[in-house]
Parts: sequence; structure tokens; C-alpha cells
Amino acid sequence: MKRLGGSEDDRAVALILQPMLPEARRLADLCRDKVEAAGFAGRLLSAWELGPSVPVDGLRLAVTFGGDGTIIRAARWLAGTGIPILGVAMGRLGFLTELQPEVLCDRLPSVLDGDYWLDERIMLAARVEAGQQPDGAAASPLIALNDVVVARGASPRVVQIDVAVDGAHLVRYVADGLVVASPTGSTAYALSAGGPVLAPSVAGMVIVPVAAHLSPLRSLVVPISARIEIRAAAEQPALLVMDGQVQIPLKNNQPVTVEVARERTLFARTGTPNRFYEALVEGLKRR
Repeated sequence: MKRLGGSEDDRAVALILQPMLPEARRLADLCRDKVEAAGFAGRLLSAWELGPSVPVDGLRLAVTFGGDGTIIRAARWLAGTGIPILGVAMGRLGFLTELQPEVLCDRLPSVLDGDYWLDERIMLAARVEAGQQPDGAAASPLIALNDVVVARGASPRVVQIDVAVDGAHLVRYVADGLVVASPTGSTAYALSAGGPVLAPSVAGMVIVPVAAHLSPLRSLVVPISARIEIRAAAEQPALLVMDGQVQIPLKNNQPVTVEVARERTLFARTGTPNRFYEALVEGLKRR
């Protein structure tokens, strides 16, 4: 089994660690020795330093050492590259991780040989209307694996959020915020806000308000072809939050459009597809 994208000439592996976990650094160093013994170059990277300036050329695989937050950072960095991610569970949450630390060294050589299947996940693209960017930047889309959130900022007061789908006004929420989640992100903030869980293969997005006041529409699943427009009216600037990790202030009633992105995230999986349901049950027990 081989991955999409790249070539057999790719001879490097990114080892992405959560820098606040000493055990992650120790395991990444050990993993680098295994990678180099197999004839590959190991690139040790901090998850907090990933970005457009960090090259992806020559990578065959990315291995993450942390929790789902580390994977999400890696996913945005590798969006659309065709380079799969192998997640090692070292954090509290592990909906996206694949291997436990104690089996990594034994399983890694076969993964490097292509013994895995690809789990393809959709990503979300959020665009703030051109000409109204708070920092004057171009209106290029921002990419998220889990979710796009429009939320109240520093003010403790609720915001008024208008939501339209494919040009048709859907609902006006008075709430703390609004979550638009991919199937991957449906197990994260959207679930905590009361939304449904979507299996990874479901071709849809979830719209869920956060602490909505007296609204009859508690959540909605829309197809991946949908175009969602969000406007938040508030006394203080609202926030656009991508994957809980990137924040951008919004002006009053500044339009935000959310769609499924062209880019995809690929995960290298060694278990069976029903592992998602096992991880879901385990995760819900820990909540």
C-alpha cells in the first residue's frame, strides 16, 4: 500500500513533537535513530514552529509525538501535500492518533515500506471578505482540519450571529459563538456544544451554536458542497478561530465564508477502519 503524492525518491521523515512533553523528545530521538537506520533522513521539528516557511520537500511521512493538537498543527502545515501523518498517542486526547509509544519502534519500519492504508479527511476553508481584513492582508482562505469558530471576543456579552447557507438566510443566533466543523472536528468543540458526531466518511459539515439563547435550531448537517456565510454583530470585535489555534479579530458584521477546502489531510493507518468507533467510545468515557 502506497500513499498518494510524492515519490519513491522521498527519503525523509518529519518527526514532529510537542515541545512541552519531555517524553515526546526522547521518543522522537529514538525514532530518528530507527528512521536513519532504515536509510531515511529524520527531521526533528517542534509542532509550534510549523508554517509555510518550513519546507516539506522530500518528505515521505510525518510522525507526530503528542496529542490531537499536535496532529492538527501538522495537518495544516501539510495540507494538500499528499504526505500522510502517523500519530503517536502521547497526549490526553487521541481521536486522531494511531499508535501507542511502546509499539512505534516495532511498527515504523513496515510503515516506511508502505504497509499502511490512507485515511483521507476533508478540511475547511474560511475566507474573510476582501478589503476588510483587520491587518490589510489578502483575502486568502485559512485552512482548518477540525473547525472554524466565530465567537465573542474579550466582551462577556453574547453576539448576534446570522447564518446563511448557499445564499439563503438560515437562522439568527444570539449566542456565545458558532462552530462549523468537519466530520473530523465533530468530535471536538462541536460535540461539546451539543452537535452530532459524524463518521469520517460522511460527506458533510456540522453547524452548531455555542450556548444559544432560545433557538429552535440546535444544529444542522449540510453537504460538503454547501457555502456557509456567517456575520457576527457585537459591541466588541468578535473572533474567527481556526482549529482552536489561530485567532483573527473580526469587525462588526464582517462576513466570513466557510466551505470545504480543496486540500485534504491524509493519515497513515495500520489498524482497521472501525478503530474510529473504538476511539470514539474510549474518548467519550474520558469526558
